Amino acid sequence: MTFVWDILESPRGHIDRYHTGTNATGASLPPIPTTESDIGTWRFRVTATDNETPPATDSKEIEVRVNNLQPRIAFMGEQNINVGDSIRVETREIEDRDGGALNFEWDIVQAPQSAPPSHQVRLNYKTGSGADGSSISIPTTAEYAGTWIFRLKAGDNEFEVDNFTATEKFKVVVDAQPVARISGPAPARVGSIFGFPLTLDGGGSEDPDSMTHTTLEPPLDVSPPIICRVWYLTDAPTNYPDIISLGRVNEALNIEATNISIVIPASRRLRPGIYTFQLKVEDGEHNFAYDNYQIEIIDESSALLQ
Repeated sequence: MTFVWDILESPRGHIDRYHTGTNATGASLPPIPTTESDIGTWRFRVTATDNETPPATDSKEIEVRVNNLQPRIAFMGEQNINVGDSIRVETREIEDRDGGALNFEWDIVQAPQSAPPSHQVRLNYKTGSGADGSSISIPTTAEYAGTWIFRLKAGDNEFEVDNFTATEKFKVVVDAQPVARISGPAPARVGSIFGFPLTLDGGGSEDPDSMTHTTLEPPLDVSPPIICRVWYLTDAPTNYPDIISLGRVNEALNIEATNISIVIPASRRLRPGIYTFQLKVEDGEHNFAYDNYQIEIIDESSALLQ
């Protein structure tokens, strides 16, 4: 048997008599390496002829579609950095798998509201092709603290809609240290009788990287705020046996130690002297911050006896 292969249609143009052969060598079409110029429809015809006299022939046609290989995105970059470090994100894939450089488009999908206008949420933050468009680098200061989400679109130079056929997101937390704040009576002097119940408030504590954000695609995805608070009594007059010990206020004063604020009731009023309280806070990235508050308790009992 003799086989003749014709290419009737291809993206390269019509090519007659692509391959001929006998028996097994001619019965299959040799592999055709493809590149981006070969994307599209190929149509082949194979004609078989026997060795009889007169010879008999038969032909069949087959259609093959060479598809475009979609671009791939392979992110590299730190997803948790400290304020002062630069946000650096890139993709390792800069070439189209079927040939040519990829085109890139970066969007800022989510950003802290405190960030400057140049780095607020926006489409087309950066565009480019090949190595020039494959990465972004943003230096950070305190106003950049928060959770950033970037979207990368990778496109080839073929004929897909909008030329973009791969999309991925990458999240970066720019971590800032939390701040512990205690507020109490001002001035920090209260009477031993009428100064109670005494309230110390830690509600002013905050985690700068968990403040207000803006996004193009709700809901927000933000780093956790303050996740833990612990109150301590760190200094007190030493001549009062009803102060069991220094330490967590649940042990020293028998009041809850992990609330936003603490309230020392009249039934647990403090004796005259100077006391120091401490608030320890922890944020979602397991950073710690501390604040101390010193208050003086004034003896009012002698004034009532006069």
